[in-house]
Amino acid sequence: MSQQQSSSQQPTDVPAQDWAQVPDTDLEVHTSNSEGTEQAKEAKKGKQEALRKEKQAEAHHQKAEEARLERERQEQEECERWEHEERADQERQEVIEAAR
Repeated sequence: MSQQQSSSQQPTDVPAQDWAQVPDTDLEVHTSNSEGTEQAKEAKKGKQEALRKEKQAEAHHQKAEEARLERERQEQEECERWEHEERADQERQEVIEAAR
């Protein structure tokens, strides 16, 4: 029987933790950690918002640049058309004068 007693575990008396006796400083640490987590969430949210606004600004800038380039292209085409018409008019005038 002595062998059986040594192999079986006997419950030990462990003093129960009295959570009512937790010092306020420990509770404050937990509270401040919660606040820190909330601050971290707000900081992350702020960074995400800043990145979103930056991407919007970049997209707006790119659209504006594309519009500017398109206006330049159209102006260039208009100038080339005008120059072509001017040359055609000049050639017609030369033909008319040569025919006289």
